[in-house]
Amino acid sequence: MKGCRRTFFLLAVLAFFLTAPPNAFSAESTVTLEAVGSSNIYGGNVSRARELAIEDGKVATVEKAVAAQLPVESLIQNFQVLDEILFSDTDDFIQGFKVLTEVKGKDAYRVLVRATISQDLIRKRLTDAGIMVGEKPMPRVLLFLTEQKIGEPAPQSCPAQNAGSRMPAAAAAMARALKARGFTILDPEALGRELSVRSLSCQPDFVNTEAAAAARSLKADIVVVGKTKAALAANTMGDQIRSFSGEVEVRAIRTDTAETIAAVNEKAVVTGTDQAAGSRSALTDAGARAAAALATEVLATWRAEKVVEPVTMKVTGTQNLGHFVMFRRALAGIQGVSELQTREMRADQATLVIKYDGSARDLAEALLRIPFEAFGIDIAEETENRLRVAFISK
Repeated sequence: MKGCRRTFFLLAVLAFFLTAPPNAFSAESTVTLEAVGSSNIYGGNVSRARELAIEDGKVATVEKAVAAQLPVESLIQNFQVLDEILFSDTDDFIQGFKVLTEVKGKDAYRVLVRATISQDLIRKRLTDAGIMVGEKPMPRVLLFLTEQKIGEPAPQSCPAQNAGSRMPAAAAAMARALKARGFTILDPEALGRELSVRSLSCQPDFVNTEAAAAARSLKADIVVVGKTKAALAANTMGDQIRSFSGEVEVRAIRTDTAETIAAVNEKAVVTGTDQAAGSRSALTDAGARAAAALATEVLATWRAEKVVEPVTMKVTGTQNLGHFVMFRRALAGIQGVSELQTREMRADQATLVIKYDGSARDLAEALLRIPFEAFGIDIAEETENRLRVAFISK
């Protein structure tokens, strides 16, 4: 029974992660969340079913808190680690809880639990595991490297042209090394397809803005672009043993600013008897070295940045769903709004969490400038990052 509940629990966590955007909640030390817990009633033991339902509800609140901290790609990539450090004993993160309501059904018991979760402790566990940097998830990275093999006059390997083919040796080595350091590596073929859609050439020297725009559409934080090249080195040993060199020249570009935040050039030389194997080995070694150097530079920048506190907005009057849909659409279209999530919906109230490049007051002023034909809005500023909005009938 325990194994079945565990399997269901992990699947439920993943299902929630796949629908919840990253960083939905604030960087406050705690968060209070509600969740439904349930348990089957076995052998008429209602008391035990109630205990298990409460435990299930508490676990669900921790799931929500963790889902708000990380992007889905990072959750999928690190799911086994998350199971070990977070989900094996969720009581570690619960500072207090209350059963809001409960019901005994024919075969099951269900409860609605409200729990206060320590976000600080969750972030500390994630940081210790290398999955977060301070209060930020590790960056999501796209690799776009061309590969020029021995004897080729120009690079012949490109994600846009080789969908389904094996990743170039240096790129594969960089992906493994960066993943081992906690970075989330996105599908390089997706970037290749995006570049094709945008009619961009398969070259590593396109301008930063083009690379950033293509990678940003795929939810990457950083795109690594560059070229790799294998060559015959001068040294030999007899007629059989040759030396092969591999060179990797890459730069890391932030997708939000198109700024280059790191650039490295690494080389490696190996020996062997087979040209294909030797060149692949040299590129692999050079790729691993480039990843190590790049990671150091990127993380130095990533750690130094301040986390942007999202704006929490409580909206009343949402019983008129049409008005709420129009309001939400207008809010999403405001310049500077990069992420918008409906965190909670009640009968006549909704809670929104907005990632906005500016203050809550700036966002309020931007909303006031929007003419809504069917209704008006009244805005009150509760705290520095919290707004309350009420719909007004015309």
